[in-house]
Amino acid sequence: MEIKVLAPAKINLTLDVTGKRPDGYHDIMTIMQSVDLYDTITVTDNDSGQITVSCNYEGVPCDEKNICYKAAERFFIATRNEGQGVHIDIDKVIPTQAGLAGGSTDGAAVLMGLNKMFDAFLKPDELHEIAEKIGADVPFCLVGGTKYATGIGTKLQKMPNFLASHIVICKPDNVSVSTAEAYKKVDALNQEYRTFLNEGKTERECVKLAVKMAEEAGYRDLKEVIAKKETLKAGDKVYAVGMKKMISLFQIGKKPLEEGMAILGAHIDSPRLDIKQNPLYEEGGFAYLDTHYYGGIKKYQWTTIPLSLHGVIIKSNGEKIKIEGEGLLAQAIAHEIDHLEGILFIDKVIPGTLEYSTPEEQK
Repeated sequence: MEIKVLAPAKINLTLDVTGKRPDGYHDIMTIMQSVDLYDTITVTDNDSGQITVSCNYEGVPCDEKNICYKAAERFFIATRNEGQGVHIDIDKVIPTQAGLAGGSTDGAAVLMGLNKMFDAFLKPDELHEIAEKIGADVPFCLVGGTKYATGIGTKLQKMPNFLASHIVICKPDNVSVSTAEAYKKVDALNQEYRTFLNEGKTERECVKLAVKMAEEAGYRDLKEVIAKKETLKAGDKVYAVGMKKMISLFQIGKKPLEEGMAILGAHIDSPRLDIKQNPLYEEGGFAYLDTHYYGGIKKYQWTTIPLSLHGVIIKSNGEKIKIEGEGLLAQAIAHEIDHLEGILFIDKVIPGTLEYSTPEEQK
């Protein structure tokens, strides 16, 4: 018997990567849409007792690595029909390594073709269970349409039909991105961002880190340029820091300033509490921080949350002590007050951070 199944490509109308799982997969939120770009899968049974694959597209593996092979293998295990011989031919039109689910849709087509060929009468949820073990996009490719997908992409929710009469899909021959490599780049970007958040818990720390990154990118301190009485020319890159809480970066252009300039602004911020001078007090057996009440933060939310300390303590002899470390807020403040003779200025409290300032900075 020979059965042909059309395997439609899919596109992602939206895609958010929300996290990496312990099993190596990524949690996502995406809207998937099937489109009328098809591979044709031809399944033929035989007495060989083996699963074989052929494909007209160079570079597609035709062995047990092929997702069609895996789909057939999983199907026969689920239906207790192991040892059955089939040949799967893939007439591929969908470009590979293009995010169009070209492999996944072929695997889904194999499941549908085998279900019909061997009168397995597997229900949609049974096919879905098999599909999950083959690939993250395979369950969607079984049903198609417009779906909201979560988890690794296997939890599907029906959406209103996507109304678009025309969609242009462009895949240059010399541009290919594997799914694995794409996720590696996402992970690398996320790690860079997490590193920045960990190292830049306050405005001052963010600026300090920004200066480091700027200098690595070839920017020079504007104060140094001015001190050396140098003249800036087109292509020069400089930065200027203000009050240790803001930074401006400049790249000198070729045209005169009168013709305008391009400005990109960003606000340095972090979740925190702004607290008053001498904020620590006790009430009802609890230690509280007296805060400037804005942003919806209430004092009692912070009595049991572990915070780390980031800032400066000035001793009475003028010695400056930099504080960076983890610990419970009340314990840490009590320890520093008991062991250091001096003035403690507290600017801000953020989740994981308490920031102090020096007397000079308070003026």
